[in-house]
Amino acid sequence: MSISVKNATDSISPAIIRKKKDARSKDVMRCMLNVFKSQEIAVKHEKFIIAFEKTLTKIESTSEHCYLCFDYNAKETDKFISLLAENLAENQQDYTISKLGYILATAVGLYNYETLQTQLCIYQYLLETEWNFFGKRVKKPQVYKDQGKNLNVKVPFRDLRDNSRTANYIRHHTCYAKIQVIKEEFFIFMPFKSFFEYESLRNFSFSEKDATAWLISFCINEIGGVDIWNSYVTANRALDQIEHDRERWEEIKIKVRNKILNY
Repeated sequence: MSISVKNATDSISPAIIRKKKDARSKDVMRCMLNVFKSQEIAVKHEKFIIAFEKTLTKIESTSEHCYLCFDYNAKETDKFISLLAENLAENQQDYTISKLGYILATAVGLYNYETLQTQLCIYQYLLETEWNFFGKRVKKPQVYKDQGKNLNVKVPFRDLRDNSRTANYIRHHTCYAKIQVIKEEFFIFMPFKSFFEYESLRNFSFSEKDATAWLISFCINEIGGVDIWNSYVTANRALDQIEHDRERWEEIKIKVRNKILNY
């Protein structure tokens, strides 16, 4: 079951979605060509561009979704890779499906094709089963809304900008990913992850629910699975409680000290 444009983006104009998908397709195509170059894999640029556009047009012709296939659905991504291989072969550009899968996965900011498939699978499950993955309940992280509509999501990764050597786990081994609302779009910022110039993970969404599912599915994939994610979320909540209790204890000690001094 997929989430249609109508169901997921009632308030978004079709023109905005088309513009976003067109920009995304060009970006991913550029990144794939850069992966070919970085991996020193021979490719004829013009023939690849023709095959890529022909393939994506075919896949998109029956899609009602607001994102391109490799940004939302594992099965459709399989179809895209298979058809891309066929279209490239017609132009004497022969690549295995596994090779093209790896190049696509790298281009969209993931390690390999299996990782991409896992990401898309978790994402779909979070959207369709309300935080459930193959019968396992996915624990929700702590989420704070700022004064606007923006969300701050606590995730068990260290901020790349944090150069501290302190052992304080709470402050330096967790950070806040942000979902920022700008007009009709939701932009996802991950301060714990860096990308090469040939990597372009989808960082936008058209709904808060979708943006959250995309962010958390990436985190679960990155950390090593639902069980590990759940353990970290549980541990972080416990550590936060300890920190809170410690602060309360310090307040109590100050009150007791003041009472003794004023006795």
